[in-house]
Amino acid sequence: MARGWPIGSEAGFSMRLKSSLKSSSILLLVFLLCTGAGTVDENLLHNGELQEGTLNDPTHWRAESLRHDSKTFSWSHPPGAPGELQITSGKDVMARWSQTVNLAPGWYRLSGELRTENVDREQGNAQIGVFAGGVIWGLPIKPHSSDWNSGVLYFKIGTPRELPIVCLLVASRGTAHFRRILLTRTSAPPREADQVDLEAKLARFERFTRRTIPQHFQQPTGSRWTVPATILMLVAITLAGWFGFKRSQTD
Repeated sequence: MARGWPIGSEAGFSMRLKSSLKSSSILLLVFLLCTGAGTVDENLLHNGELQEGTLNDPTHWRAESLRHDSKTFSWSHPPGAPGELQITSGKDVMARWSQTVNLAPGWYRLSGELRTENVDREQGNAQIGVFAGGVIWGLPIKPHSSDWNSGVLYFKIGTPRELPIVCLLVASRGTAHFRRILLTRTSAPPREADQVDLEAKLARFERFTRRTIPQHFQQPTGSRWTVPATILMLVAITLAGWFGFKRSQTD
């Protein structure tokens, strides 16, 4: 005769199974929270969402321009919508919003969104990027579009550095809008991604700078009789010319 499980025992087993599954779910949730899975990467930029500030002054962002005009820079943060940095030009201008960050060695991922209005395609340009070695390494974004365009740039540094993250407009007229600017630490980027080894670029720039900077004055080297001998030779040439001229006058 086949042996069966008592009804009471089967019900107890079902309850124990449900309790075990519930405990396992709780442990899995705790594990995910501890390992950071499912969390958003930390933005290394302060006020990257552009929601903090007073009046027309977003916290941690600097407005910089050769021709500073209060109408050039603006900041908007409407309720329920992403904050925006804006640069408007009615004449030739090179202006930027910037924030300098202290970065440790490693790979970084910079992303953001950009759109423009009435910026000349031939003479104007807008960028989001990292400023290093006198160059702005920009995100691959279409700079002449009234629709929001996003882009991502991976860059690498080998030594601790302070680097400005910039939102730039170079134009004779028009407006550029910038938002959702995000800078995070990352592992090595995908092979097909836009990427730049800033450490290698900066090292070449520093070597070039050292070669082109004028060297300090150095004491001339050589025999101490070189200068007197040169002077005597010049005097002899002068006298010979003078005597030759006098002889030609008397002949």
